[in-house]
Amino acid sequence: MLEFLSSGLEEDLSNTDGHAIGYTVTTAQLSSAGTGVFDPFLQIKSVGQNSDVESGYNSQATPTLDENISIALTTDQSKTDANTIYVPNVTINGVNYLEFILDINESASASTKYLAINDIKLYGTNNAAITGYNSGAETLGGESATWDMDADEPTDILIDYALQGGSGKPDFVLLVESSIFASYDYISLYMKAGELTYGGIGEQNHPNFEEWSVSKTSSAFTPPSAVPLPASAWLFGSALMGFIAIKRRKLSNRCS
Repeated sequence: MLEFLSSGLEEDLSNTDGHAIGYTVTTAQLSSAGTGVFDPFLQIKSVGQNSDVESGYNSQATPTLDENISIALTTDQSKTDANTIYVPNVTINGVNYLEFILDINESASASTKYLAINDIKLYGTNNAAITGYNSGAETLGGESATWDMDADEPTDILIDYALQGGSGKPDFVLLVESSIFASYDYISLYMKAGELTYGGIGEQNHPNFEEWSVSKTSSAFTPPSAVPLPASAWLFGSALMGFIAIKRRKLSNRCS
């Protein structure tokens, strides 16, 4: 598990699918971001018997999982409309990334302030209304993910709601190399959260909504490190940076 339990933490999430960076913003970055600068495109909230676990993806299609808000994302600014949001490029050290901003909404109490993100997948598509997530094959509309957090090995991310606290504040930022989506007009982000219990800490959804958004203009934030280290260097120094990585087996009955 990768623990993002302090502000200004950064982890190289690159894998065989492409380069990626995950980080938590600093207080200074948060105060400079202003208000009304984010466009939500996916909001999920679990309901029913399986309320600890939530999952969903954005699309113009009718929601099929735990989506409250589901809006198409496009990499082509000419295709934006009332139901489609443009995701801008963020350039860091000459590499273009797409920026996705996550706001979790848990309780501030010590036992319920954490949320485990079990899966993040990005599907490049030319269909704004893509639908049909298959949890067994892990496909969307019959297609495999273009970028998968679990591409090389199963990975979980632990986030602390108390770092920022309150709705509308970014708790985690994901940057993914934009070039791997060059042949697609749209992107659908799938997330599952709340499945794992680790170390006696409650990482389940409690149940509140989680929301992904993009910046309305250009990047609202900058990773703590201007020069991301290679994955091997991050792995070597992760203990010094406060990250704990624990490999886990995928649950045979992963639910969606």
